[in-house]
Amino acid sequence: MSVLPAWKRAVRAGVDLALRPTASRRTLPTYLVLGAQKAGTTSVAAWLESHPSVLACRRKETHYLDRHHDRGEAWYRTLFPTVATARATVARTGTWATGDATPAYLWHPAAPGRAAAVVPDARLVALVREPAARAFSHWRHERRSGREARSFAAAVADELAGGEGPGYVDRGRYSAQLERWRAVFPPEALLALVSEELFADPAPGLARLVAHLGLGPHPRPGVLPRENEGGDSDDALTPEDAATVRAAVAADVERLPAIIGRRLPW
Repeated sequence: MSVLPAWKRAVRAGVDLALRPTASRRTLPTYLVLGAQKAGTTSVAAWLESHPSVLACRRKETHYLDRHHDRGEAWYRTLFPTVATARATVARTGTWATGDATPAYLWHPAAPGRAAAVVPDARLVALVREPAARAFSHWRHERRSGREARSFAAAVADELAGGEGPGYVDRGRYSAQLERWRAVFPPEALLALVSEELFADPAPGLARLVAHLGLGPHPRPGVLPRENEGGDSDDALTPEDAATVRAAVAADVERLPAIIGRRLPW
């Protein structure tokens, strides 16, 4: 979670306030990219927003369904395009969509129920990445941001002992997270993509994605941008640390193919 400078927070608050009277004339998201964190959510969101029928949300990672739910639906609507803009897009391209891509949604226990209450017809997209690699990437992100002083091994050990933290291991328990979403949305609303497959060969997964969202062909059907990859590091995921994470999530991973309807490459 990045912390904005005070002046940027003030500008955002001013824009939010100015747009509040327009809330009733605005749409809600037609799709949600749920995460997982460090699994390619930002890349998929950027690719979707380059589609001619997709209208961008004006804020990256709205966090409405986790941190900012108390701001209310009117605030949420101000982040999305007007109904008039959506109609103009339909006239121009034949369809339209707009989305909220916030990687914390998959993991946050309150997000599914909140989503079902405000956008019950939304299409859902989840990305799952090998849990040890995801956990290590998440730890590196926290280290670069200055929020993590522990070694990866120590952070994982603390979490497995019941300590509080960012959920390096727990966010890789995808089956439990997806089951929460499936409990309040119909099964056909959710598309789960495997990150390693998507980045190794984007075209098939991206074709499934646009079909799932009811969009026409994308002008760049097989080109997925690399976003938030992180810089070089002397750190490396050791076999021992990877084995610790995998053992902790093994029971959850065993259930995952039945939930997402496909075999895993890990």
